[in-house]
Amino acid sequence: MTKIILGIKMAEMVSMAYGALILRPLITEICKDIYNLSKTKGRSFLASVDIDSASEKINNKINKILMIRTIYDSKKTQHISEFYYPTKVVMPDDTIKTFNNIREINVSDNIIIEGTVGHGKSMLMRHLTLNEIITKQSLPIFIELRTLQKTENLTNIICNYLTDILEITILKENFDDLANSGKLTLFLDGFDELNKDLVPNIINLLEQWSIKFPNMKIICSSRPYNSLQNSPHFLSLTLSPYDEHDQSGFIQKLTNDIDISKQLVQKIGESAIGLREVLKTPLMLTLFVMTYQTKLQIALSISDFYRDIFDVLMNRHDYLKSPFERVRYVNATQAELEDIFQEFCFYTKNNGNKTSFDKQYFSEGLQEACGILGLKFDYNEIISELTKNICLILKDGNEYSFIHKSIQEFFVANLLRSFDTSVLQKFYTDMYDVEFYHRYEVELKFLSEIDKLNYYKFLVIPSIENFFIDSEYLTKGIQPLLQSIYIVKNNPKIDDFDRKILLFFNFEYEKKYGFVNGYILINVLFYIIHKTEFVHLLEVSSVCEKNINEFEINEIETQKIKQMLLSDKILESTFQKLDTILKEAKDYVKSKTERNYKITR
Repeated sequence: MTKIILGIKMAEMVSMAYGALILRPLITEICKDIYNLSKTKGRSFLASVDIDSASEKINNKINKILMIRTIYDSKKTQHISEFYYPTKVVMPDDTIKTFNNIREINVSDNIIIEGTVGHGKSMLMRHLTLNEIITKQSLPIFIELRTLQKTENLTNIICNYLTDILEITILKENFDDLANSGKLTLFLDGFDELNKDLVPNIINLLEQWSIKFPNMKIICSSRPYNSLQNSPHFLSLTLSPYDEHDQSGFIQKLTNDIDISKQLVQKIGESAIGLREVLKTPLMLTLFVMTYQTKLQIALSISDFYRDIFDVLMNRHDYLKSPFERVRYVNATQAELEDIFQEFCFYTKNNGNKTSFDKQYFSEGLQEACGILGLKFDYNEIISELTKNICLILKDGNEYSFIHKSIQEFFVANLLRSFDTSVLQKFYTDMYDVEFYHRYEVELKFLSEIDKLNYYKFLVIPSIENFFIDSEYLTKGIQPLLQSIYIVKNNPKIDDFDRKILLFFNFEYEKKYGFVNGYILINVLFYIIHKTEFVHLLEVSSVCEKNINEFEINEIETQKIKQMLLSDKILESTFQKLDTILKEAKDYVKSKTERNYKITR
């Protein structure tokens, strides 16, 4: 216990020292620049800003953003400067560059940072926030978009934040002045976690700001294939996977031990190809280090990582043979706790898809989990066990959150796979729907590994076979799909430069082809977006919903893009990819369902 308290105090001291010695003077310079704006016409509202008071408030808020609990050492918070390893991005010209400062990326567009699960998007956003302070270019405003409620307005949230730190009333017109001055930079973290009902309005607002305030930089982060990536006002920068050099550097930063990092990189090189390919993100490498340090063996697959991590976190003191006995908060077996945690993950997925929640929600979810399992435990004791010992859920003030969203997603998938085949078949059938498929996309990736037979049998095979039939690919080739693609005016009341892609099918699509849709998006639609100007929106419709005459088709652009699709053989390669997947799936199912065996003495 003493060690933990000392660790927390040390973290606080690091934060205070970093803030007082390094950040505070720089923040004061930024506040002076903002105050000096009051001398220009129309900005007298800034004249009453108290530079010292504002600097102190900003310093405190920035330090809260920069103090982080990591899955590697969840007992205490650490300043990001203690553990951050430089992140690289793939530039538009396909070069790979270390990304430390938004001013280093010489582009006029705003930026969306795109990365997969556990790729360190949020850490990079915090690192960029810190470096924006260090360069004294502007006042960074960091917002986690998942916290926005349906009833909230992003403009009001920013105005309220500025009102709080500057201690003067900031109205919308005042925000407009500050944004136009270039003294604000927005860091909007987790666009993919934004409430879906807010997405259209937020995109519209960000595009308006991009046009209206060219001096204000907007940096967003998101998982791949979200709506904002299609905006012409945002440049998408993809996080580069770790290579062997990065793996070594990251592990060394994590463990502070050169010899261990060399040993572990060697183990990665010796591991199975499939596993080697996924050890290219900070999260996967952290899990790898934790499991290897405790179990001294390498997991055979990515799913084994997540299965191992619960065991490793629950029994870390036993594995490490610590000299003190760990306090247990609830008299439950490891299997019971894992079942409860798994059911709770499922509860959060189906009740608002929450990764952060208050204690009441936490207790209600545990009550439902224990009820399903027929277990009786004190919910407060389970909360203490999950947050203080196992630490897959962390407490921050009155808020609780999963250490990482992928933890929730894996255990949801792991629970789903345990269901009766009839229930699983219904689940996979529900995933035909594009909206449902998108909601469970990561869980489905896990299921493709841990429930491969049912995943292929009930989702992949029927999806592709039915799409081939409905699209008439087997009899007419690519022509029917090609004829379904149009460039149309997004809004007939606006000029011709506001266009969108229309996929207009003569069969029901959005309720049937969630799995296929991913390949259509990646191979066809993104190709069209990159090949055309002023096109960044997509609409999918069918004869079941609308008449093609309801759309104003741009015949010239439509014919042009169809010709490009033909010459570059985009549709052929898409169908060939689907056909390859179909054959692999059928071969796998056949190998598991058409087997002979005999018992020998």
